[in-house]
Amino acid sequence: MKRERGTALAGLVAAVLAGGLALVPAPAAAPGGTPGPRTGKVVELVCRPGWRASAAGNYGGVGFGLACNNGRARVSIEESGLTSYSVRIGVESDSAGFDCFFTGDAQTVNETCAEVMLRIR
Repeated sequence: MKRERGTALAGLVAAVLAGGLALVPAPAAAPGGTPGPRTGKVVELVCRPGWRASAAGNYGGVGFGLACNNGRARVSIEESGLTSYSVRIGVESDSAGFDCFFTGDAQTVNETCAEVMLRIR
């Protein structure tokens, strides 16, 4: 009886997983049947040792926010086809604080506030 329950449970789990996987949409295919290229940008905030920062803004009209503390943080955003950006970065260490604001229009972004770098690629 115990073995039959285990087999039945394993069958039930397999059926649920198979049914669940059937509900996941397939990636959009480009003409020719291959998945299309990745569309999106990666926003990265890099803090040097001893520094903390948070950044909030938008790129191409898509908002983002992230924070780092003695390291780096990344977030992916959808690409809208636009390239204008605005971002505010607050940076601090144990002895100093900075508030920076950047605007521009570029395919890639490299901005520095004190010892923190913001990249959008």
